[in-house]
Amino acid sequence: MSTTEADRIYRFIFEHAEVSGAEIHISNVLKGMTEFKKYPYAVARLLSECTVAVALLADYMKTKGSISLSIQSGTLIQQLNVACRNSLEVKAVAVHSVTDNEPHAFGELIGKNAVMTITAIPDEGDRYQGTVPVVGNGIADCMTEYFQQSEQLAAKFMIFADPNAPEGPEAGGVMLRVMPSDNPAKRKEDFSGFCMLLDTLKPEEVYTLPGEKVITRLFGAEGVTVYKPHDIVFRCDCSRERCLGALKALGRDDAEKVIAQNGGRVSVRCECCGRNYSFGADEIRALF
Repeated sequence: MSTTEADRIYRFIFEHAEVSGAEIHISNVLKGMTEFKKYPYAVARLLSECTVAVALLADYMKTKGSISLSIQSGTLIQQLNVACRNSLEVKAVAVHSVTDNEPHAFGELIGKNAVMTITAIPDEGDRYQGTVPVVGNGIADCMTEYFQQSEQLAAKFMIFADPNAPEGPEAGGVMLRVMPSDNPAKRKEDFSGFCMLLDTLKPEEVYTLPGEKVITRLFGAEGVTVYKPHDIVFRCDCSRERCLGALKALGRDDAEKVIAQNGGRVSVRCECCGRNYSFGADEIRALF
């Protein structure tokens, strides 16, 4: 897929049914996440799938703010966090103990007792946090069940990810959501039919076709309106200025100890994206 088509969300709505949806593909976002911080295959795949899910949710936010997905576990993945603004600026990080590049199953990675939560944080107003059930064979199954329980409105997620794709890491998928209806029986029948069509989606279609073509291939015969796409970008909060602020917060005496312990040059590594920032002794001393 060309770079002009990568990293976009296409929303769509069915013209004769009370069902909407969105198609997403990301590649450059994943490259940004792993440029300075490399993950084993299974970890990168799950992190990519979670990023797809969170971006889809963030694009549906009705107010300015962010949505985050957090997984806390005592198994191979101890912690995973993905956060995305409604403007579709996303960042993600995972803490893990995986030491190989084997394709570990979802349940093996996070275990049966994992705690998965979604937090919506509006810029104004109260935050909301919901617990995501850990079910099925992947994050798509978890998100589908979450919508059924939390909003009492059916949804279906189909998500794919391949960190080792020939052209670089790829991820994407499609989400379907029912809308409030005065005819729930018809809506249920329509939604069931659309889900059957969605089940025919293949990973290579998501990775290689423009989003609009994916949607029309799946649902074109059903009458569907596709809206202008929204771009997604990777954006970590780290910067030289923030690192200098952290060094200044140590205080003069502790900063001098850090300088001495590191031979006169201090490196600060962002825990999220893995980027390293290097500072000389004079630059640090000038803070005080």
